[in-house]
Amino acid sequence: MKYVFFYDETEHSRKINYKTVTANNYCDNFMTGIVGWKAEENDCVSDRYLAFESKYAYRKKDGELKSHTMKTKDFSLGFASLNNHTIEFYGGCKKFCVYG
Repeated sequence: MKYVFFYDETEHSRKINYKTVTANNYCDNFMTGIVGWKAEENDCVSDRYLAFESKYAYRKKDGELKSHTMKTKDFSLGFASLNNHTIEFYGGCKKFCVYG
């Protein structure tokens, strides 16, 4: 059985210098996400993701949903900071997933 995997990481500094390490948003680590599915489900997963990405196209930067899509202010008070629209966006991420 064949599987398809997708890998992405959060923002991280590719250039380490004084300006980078003294920046307010500097972090010396980052998160990685890896998701996979059966190759036979590729069309279904792709269709669901494209529908999700299309719905939130206005949030794209340079043609992609980037880390900047998730604003720091959205989490200033934890989940209490989230408005209904932002909750719908984060919750919508799971809708294109295939389970089972």
